[in-house]
Amino acid sequence: MPVFEKLDRDWASLPVLATIDGLGLRWAGPLVDRGHEMWLSDMGQAAWGYLECCGWSEMMPEGGALNADGHLKKEWGVQLAKVARTLAEEGTHAGPESDPERWLAWLCVEMSEPRQLVRVLMGDA
Repeated sequence: MPVFEKLDRDWASLPVLATIDGLGLRWAGPLVDRGHEMWLSDMGQAAWGYLECCGWSEMMPEGGALNADGHLKKEWGVQLAKVARTLAEEGTHAGPESDPERWLAWLCVEMSEPRQLVRVLMGDA
């Protein structure tokens, strides 16, 4: 089975934990166990390399992502989705991925605040 066909199948098997500004949020951690660590690594190298010029990291919201009740702050979610969409758009031209939901999942693996949200959604916090 081709690598991307397997990735697509494995991606589709991940549950959507929440919807953030219209984007489905999945926890991509299980993809590593399924042999897709290189895909996540390629996304990281792209984001911190040639996609960095789009300014995505400066667009990341500041402060805590969660309110006192442990829910995602609305302004945080809107901005996080905007970052994922920006990476996807730039990735269409010069990156490994053009799906904003996959970039959202990568952000939740890479960045501590979004990762905390995933922990809360999964009941691990």
